[in-house]
Amino acid sequence: MFFLKFNYKSVIAITIGLMILCGCASTDKHIAVVNPQNNEFSGWPDQKLEKRFQEYWSNLFSGRVADAYQIETPYLREAIQFGKYNNYVKHIPNNKLVNVEIDKITKETDLLISISCVMRTQSIGGGKTVSTPIVDRWVFMGEVWYHVIKDPILLSF
Repeated sequence: MFFLKFNYKSVIAITIGLMILCGCASTDKHIAVVNPQNNEFSGWPDQKLEKRFQEYWSNLFSGRVADAYQIETPYLREAIQFGKYNNYVKHIPNNKLVNVEIDKITKETDLLISISCVMRTQSIGGGKTVSTPIVDRWVFMGEVWYHVIKDPILLSF
């Protein structure tokens, strides 16, 4: 029989290397938010909203779709099964989120916030950076911020 001999340093190095390759070692759930000084962004109205925004987009771009699904509004999760949601967002983890530039945060009502921003992404294999302007909506229900999807195709019942 052939036995491999490893010392503990080799085992630790191999384990860390595999964790990095698999993405298991990443505990950073923050995305780079760029706040240029020449726009209307004056800060987050609520730290909980900033945290949920970061968590939601980090989950999607890291392929943690089930975790992002839990941040969607309860009524969306009730109406849309996870499989349909997964098909809707499955292309997102194929890209790397470079940064998010917040242009403006608008308080639509006491419980509804719109975040105008530009998502800068790059395909996993490299290539040019693509800038996509979006309006991201969030609703405050039961002391928790939830992401709001307003897509007539996904929400066609």
